[in-house]
Amino acid sequence: MKVTLLSYGTRGDVQPFVALASALQDQGVDVLLAAPDNHRDFVTRAGIPYAPLTGDIQAILESEQGRQWLSKGNVVAFVKAMTDMGHALRHGLMRDIHAACTGSDAIISQVVIQDLAMISAEKLQIPLMFVHLFPLCGTSAFPSPLVTIADLPLPLLNRWTHDLFNFVWWQASRRVINELRRNLGVRRISETANVRSRALKTPTLQVFSPYVLRRPRDWGAEHVVTGFWQLPDAVKARLGELEPPPALVAWLAAGPPPIYVGMGSMPVQDPAVMMQLVSDVATEQGVRAVIGAGWPVPDDLPQDLTSHVFVVNGVNHDWLFPKCTAIVHHGGAGTTAASLRAGAPTLICAVFADQPFWGKRLVSLGVGTWMPYAKLNHDTLLAGLRHLEDRNLKKRAAALGIAMRQEDGLANAVKAIAVRLATAPIPR
Repeated sequence: MKVTLLSYGTRGDVQPFVALASALQDQGVDVLLAAPDNHRDFVTRAGIPYAPLTGDIQAILESEQGRQWLSKGNVVAFVKAMTDMGHALRHGLMRDIHAACTGSDAIISQVVIQDLAMISAEKLQIPLMFVHLFPLCGTSAFPSPLVTIADLPLPLLNRWTHDLFNFVWWQASRRVINELRRNLGVRRISETANVRSRALKTPTLQVFSPYVLRRPRDWGAEHVVTGFWQLPDAVKARLGELEPPPALVAWLAAGPPPIYVGMGSMPVQDPAVMMQLVSDVATEQGVRAVIGAGWPVPDDLPQDLTSHVFVVNGVNHDWLFPKCTAIVHHGGAGTTAASLRAGAPTLICAVFADQPFWGKRLVSLGVGTWMPYAKLNHDTLLAGLRHLEDRNLKKRAAALGIAMRQEDGLANAVKAIAVRLATAPIPR
C-alpha cells in the first residue's frame, strides 16, 4: 500500500508527519511525504521519500514585516499575507498536491491544505484521512480555538463558534476552491472540507492527549484521539538531533537545573534584546537559563550573559526539558506536549493560531500559565516565572507528566490508520 502524506507550514507542522511517515514505514507501508521545499532537507535526512509543494510560510514568518506583525500581535495582517500567498500560488500548489497523490492508494492530509487534498482524493477516487494537530472539528464542548478561548455560557454558543469559523473559511476560499475543482474536473461544492467531512465521516486523527483535553462526547467514531506524537529516536539520530551538544551537557552539570526559554519557529524581532531580557530576568530570579534560539547565534556572546545563560539553536526537547525547572515557549502543539510530558511547569507566550488555546488549557489544568507574546517584557516574564514556583502547580505538572509518558500517540495513530483507512469513504 502506498500512502501520500501532505503537510504545510513550519517545522512544527511538518515534524509530526515525519514521525508518522517513519512509523508507517516500520509497518511496511510505502509512504511519500509532500511538504514545502524549505523542508526538503529535513524530510530527506529523516529517511522519508519526499515530494515538493509550492510555497514557504516560514519565509513570511521570518520576513521583516512578518516579525513585526507577530511581535506586535497583528495576526490579521499576517493571515492576510498568508491568504494572498495562497491565492497567488493556488495553481502550483494544487498541481504539486495532485502529482504527489497520483499513484497512491490513500491520502493523509494536514488541516491547512485539506480542501485541496479532498479535491485530489475525489478526482483519484481514493480514501482520505485528516490529521488535526489541534481540535478544529465542530463540538459543543469548547469553542473553536481559532475564534475564541473564552468560556462561553452555553454549549450551543461553543458549537456556533465552529460554524462561524467554517463560514468565514469558506467565504475566503470558495472561489479558489471551486476554481481548482473545475480545473481538475470535479463537481462544484458549497462548503469546506471540514464541513463536508461531517457527512462523509472522514477519519480524523486528533493529535492531542486526553489527559490534556477530554475527548468531546459529541464527536463520532471517525474522530480518533491518539495522544501527541513524538519523533522516534531513530529519526532523531538520522537528523543528528538525538545526542545533545557536549558543551550544553557540561554546562548543565556545572550548576543547578535551569529554566528554558524558546520561541520555536516563531520569529523574534530583535534576538539581542530577547537574550538580554532572559539574562536579566534569570539574574533577578537567581536561576540559570537555556535559550532555544530560532536564529543564528553569534560567536561572541557577552561574558555577563554566558556566565549564567546557555544559548543553543536546536536541541532534543525530550532530553532537555526534564532537566529544567520551568519551560517558557510559544505554545506550539509539539512543544507544549514536550513540556507537559516532562512534567515541567510551563509558561506559554502565545503568538497566534492554536497557541492561546494550549495556553488556556495549561491554566485550566493548573500546570502553568500564559500571556500574549506581544505583552512579553521583563515584568511579565518575571511574574510568569514566579507563578510557576507554586508548589501545588509543580505537583500537578509532575503528575500530568507521569500520565502522559505512558501514552504512545504514534502507535495509536498507526493502529487507527490500519483499521480505518481501508474503509474510509471516498469523497464524491
